[in-house]
Amino acid sequence: MVTNLAEEINEAYVKSVNLPDKPGIYMFKDNKGEIIYVGKSKTLHKRVSYYFKKEKKFGNTKDEILYGDKIRKLVSNIADMDYIVTENEKEALILESDMIKKHQPIFNAMLKDDKSFPWLMITYSEEYPRILVVRQPRKYHNAGKKTTEKQKKRNKFYGPYIDVRPMKNTLKILRKHFPYCTCKRPVSIKDRPCLNFGLKLCPGPCAGKISKKDYMQNINRIDRILSGDLEGIISELTDIMKKASLKMDFESAAVYRDTIDALKGMIQQQSIVNYDDAGKINRDIIGHYKTFKKIGILIMHVREGRLVGKTPHIIESSEKMGTDWEILNSFLAQYYLESDRNIPEQIILSGDLLKSEYLDSELLVSVIKDNHNKVISIKSAGKSKYTKSLLRIAHRNVQLMIKLENEYEKLITEADALSDLGMEKDLIQRMNKKDREALVGLKEIKDLLDLDEIPRFIEGFDISNLSQGDATGSMVCFIDGKPSKKNYRSYTIRNVTIQGDFHMMQEVIERRYKRILKDNGVLPDLIIVDGGKAQVNAANGILEKLGLDQIKVVGLKKGKVHSQIRDIVFKEQINSAEVKEIQLKKNTAGYNVLQNISSEYHRRAIQHHRKRLEKRILSSEIDDVPGIGEKTKVKLLDHFKTVENVKKAKIEELKEILGKKTGEKIFNSLYEFFKNKKPVVLTERPKKIIKIRKLAKK
Repeated sequence: MVTNLAEEINEAYVKSVNLPDKPGIYMFKDNKGEIIYVGKSKTLHKRVSYYFKKEKKFGNTKDEILYGDKIRKLVSNIADMDYIVTENEKEALILESDMIKKHQPIFNAMLKDDKSFPWLMITYSEEYPRILVVRQPRKYHNAGKKTTEKQKKRNKFYGPYIDVRPMKNTLKILRKHFPYCTCKRPVSIKDRPCLNFGLKLCPGPCAGKISKKDYMQNINRIDRILSGDLEGIISELTDIMKKASLKMDFESAAVYRDTIDALKGMIQQQSIVNYDDAGKINRDIIGHYKTFKKIGILIMHVREGRLVGKTPHIIESSEKMGTDWEILNSFLAQYYLESDRNIPEQIILSGDLLKSEYLDSELLVSVIKDNHNKVISIKSAGKSKYTKSLLRIAHRNVQLMIKLENEYEKLITEADALSDLGMEKDLIQRMNKKDREALVGLKEIKDLLDLDEIPRFIEGFDISNLSQGDATGSMVCFIDGKPSKKNYRSYTIRNVTIQGDFHMMQEVIERRYKRILKDNGVLPDLIIVDGGKAQVNAANGILEKLGLDQIKVVGLKKGKVHSQIRDIVFKEQINSAEVKEIQLKKNTAGYNVLQNISSEYHRRAIQHHRKRLEKRILSSEIDDVPGIGEKTKVKLLDHFKTVENVKKAKIEELKEILGKKTGEKIFNSLYEFFKNKKPVVLTERPKKIIKIRKLAKK
């Protein structure tokens, strides 16, 4: 067969070996020509050719193994590549960020588009600026550009606000004390003001009810408050209030007093306050948390020493190219290169991220300076108690954020699974978490075994056979995936001549279901036995004999760790002789239900077996004497030390130990019981008995 050589040659590989040793970006494409990954490098040739090496070496750590898997998955999808050479690494970083936003490659960690989040816009481009809530700041003129002396009429933006309610509450307070216009169109001259003027929410600039100077004073004060200068405004208003009081203008002083109280209330609502050593530096505190599949990032925006907002991001790292550190670095570059981003003076990172080889903080600082005309510093929390506490709070919150995200995803998955059973989603959401997980587990078991209905009523069996003479069986009952202990049963193997778990399992199964048929009891939906093919065949044989072969039987086999199940064994068809064995996927809801059943019937069997063994070891001749129970036996042996001494005890001694009536009764019982008995071997002393009891428990 003749093959087309051109089809066998990977075009991307040919390009990779001919790339220059210069900075730039590279773009991998799939067989449809779509860009699936964008990366940057100081030296394109060295970086890109690495992907196509036949023998790539990865470490043995968990992160390195995962990184290796990602590389192999990416390379298997590469059909072609493109590249752009740049003058320096700084240009490469900016270009990489732009290309990721433009093409949104599936293997890149992309910054979530925050255009849907609300922003506050102050329309300084208008004669009477309005304060509006907008959701797409880029479409507004000069969005995000900083006001300069030459560009005085610039719109100003605050945001994005992830949590909308606090933003609305803040605006409500500010508008009450510093009224402003919110009309849909720029302010124009009218004969009379709108309804908001009568409600004292707008000062009426359209009708000349306020001078431009006083209106701009309101706007400037709101601007300063949104920037974090609450204390400066309070100090300014306090001075004005005092002057009004001195002039006997108590009405105006009362208005300023109420405004000051409202602003102080806003300060108290801030969850993080400025410590003595915190200064007045604006900071972004970046906390991160990594799991097997996700990377959580939380940016806390601290302005003038107070927390004014937070920006959360969750990245599905399992599907994105690069190590976790590379993904975090890519995120930071994309985030701070946004044109309308409010850039702080400091960015605080954890020490491990700052020391990562993938984070070039100097390059990021330089790019931010060029893009935003602002000099910043990127540093760790250092020794400052303030920044340390902020970073701890950020890490704690991002960890909670990931946990809540996982719980939400789990709830959605469980709701989808249970809705197939006809359950309403509202009911599923209100269910107890453990009940919901148990039902999902039963649904998974139903699908695995191809049952008609979920097995709500399950009985599980195990045999404990440490010592042949004391072999026992146990039966546990699970209803809706939870143990029903009142329905547990224990069995003592009656046929002591039988050998092995096979025959013992048959005896227990037969006794259990003969009794149920006799009493017209309820039959289970599923029977589980401890063991593999032999135990499953043993149970199926008995059920067929009793006419109950419609009940599904499965076996649970252990792995290397005896306490953990590994495989499930069952017959796909009732009349089939073939037994199927499947390795279970750990930590699923179905696996957890089966593991709980296995642990319970094993515990029950061992517990019953131990009691029988202990009873046999600690038995004595006087156990069968009428009137002598466990407590009386302990008292007698504790005093007389041996059974022989008990038999020789005088009536006066027994009356002294047990009381007059009981002592006389026991004396007569001992005499009648032993008068025709031959001498017996003495039992051990109590101290020895205690040692035997401990040995039996082991």
